[in-house]
Amino acid sequence: MRTKFKTWGTMKAATLLLGVLLAFSTLLINSCSSEDKNTEVVKQAVQDSTTEYTCAMHPQIRSNEPGTCPICGMELIPVEKKDSDKQASAEESTEYTCAMHPQIRSNEPGTCPICGMELIPVEKDSQQSEEEAHAHTLSPEALALANIVIDTVKKMPIQHTIYMLGKVEPDERLITWATARVPGRLEKLYVSFTGQEVRKGQVIGYIYSPELISAQQELLEAYLLKEQSPQLFEAAKQRLLLWSLTEAEIDSILKTGKVKYYFPVVSPVSGTVLEMKVEEGDYVKEGEIIFEVADLRRNIWVMLEAYEQDLPWLSVGQKVTLSVEGLGNKTWTGKITYIDPFVDRDRRIARVRVELPNPNLELRPGMFVRGKVTVSTGKKKVLAVPRTAILWTGKRSLVWVKLPGDDFRFVLREVDLGARFGDYYIIKSGLREGEEIVTYGVFKVDASAQLMGMQSMMGGGGSVHQHGGHGGGSSSSETSPSASMKCGAM
Repeated sequence: MRTKFKTWGTMKAATLLLGVLLAFSTLLINSCSSEDKNTEVVKQAVQDSTTEYTCAMHPQIRSNEPGTCPICGMELIPVEKKDSDKQASAEESTEYTCAMHPQIRSNEPGTCPICGMELIPVEKDSQQSEEEAHAHTLSPEALALANIVIDTVKKMPIQHTIYMLGKVEPDERLITWATARVPGRLEKLYVSFTGQEVRKGQVIGYIYSPELISAQQELLEAYLLKEQSPQLFEAAKQRLLLWSLTEAEIDSILKTGKVKYYFPVVSPVSGTVLEMKVEEGDYVKEGEIIFEVADLRRNIWVMLEAYEQDLPWLSVGQKVTLSVEGLGNKTWTGKITYIDPFVDRDRRIARVRVELPNPNLELRPGMFVRGKVTVSTGKKKVLAVPRTAILWTGKRSLVWVKLPGDDFRFVLREVDLGARFGDYYIIKSGLREGEEIVTYGVFKVDASAQLMGMQSMMGGGGSVHQHGGHGGGSSSSETSPSASMKCGAM
């Protein structure tokens, strides 16, 4: 009996222990389940905090919290983290522009600063250059309708002829003035009109001079006292010599012992009278000009007028062919001896001097003369484009270049121009040989680009590309007029 109760007690204790163990296990399981739920809640909260919200109509609106769009008031919708990463990656490689103003470019979404429209993404081609990104495309129909002409840039030899007009003028180095050596009155004057021919030493008139008469009287008195005062005699004689009297004339006065009242005035050179300054009977001062004379047969000047755009092609020593309309087909050949170092501010020309002998007096001062200079580089070629292909903005020179391909895509490019010859300009840099450019209708292409908001000579669409490396074998030394003329000038 005692054994039975002992067994029952043991079983009861075991049952109680098992119950305690079960209760403890239940509490432990509930605690773990609660921790899992809390972890999920924390994870969800973290996920919610990293979720971005956007507007379906305005994707540029981004928010970390739900709400409404500040533009249209629509409810913001969540953007999954995965999609957000893709969007961020896409935004990094996406450029935004305005549908109405394509020149507006931005790396971030927003609104157009001109019209306020939402910017739209523009996919970038990884193989597309910056120049191609700003290309302006025209259809073949538009090109035909606008009569656009496209030509290939090429090298060509220079054969440039410069035409100039001018006048015959006396050689300034051969102009002389006949002056009065002593003060007095011109009693006789044998040269009385412009154009009269005179010879060196020819008597052109007689002068009456009271000062000269007094000097002769002093000479005669000093001559009588020559033995006692030789210095006084030499001083009186020297005074007459300074007044251009000759030794023979002085000896004649001493021999005759008489004073001469009239002395001749002689021409200092042979030539043609260009201008009369006095008339017979006028009183002249010592050194006053009586007339101007020049030797027109020995040498004359032809002063030609060259426009400033032709000056780079002209140099001293070049041959010039001259002709006068009134003398038929006869021509003269001379060389440039001088070019003015300045340009006339009003007429924008510089004077070019050519010297010629004129033994037969065929070329007369005042005649109109035509001059022609031919410049050639021979076989040497330079890169050049027609002047109709150039757009000028004041500071820059631009051309429309056709991009390679079958479609008609054009880009605006800045070029560095050299000298002009005829209807062409030398290209120093900016173009390569073989490239295609618009040579006729450039303003129509530029106007079309302006209407589309693309790059144009008036601006827009970003900066115009400068391709300094596109010189294409044409350097500044190779295309300078001076270097070109060294190759041959005719």
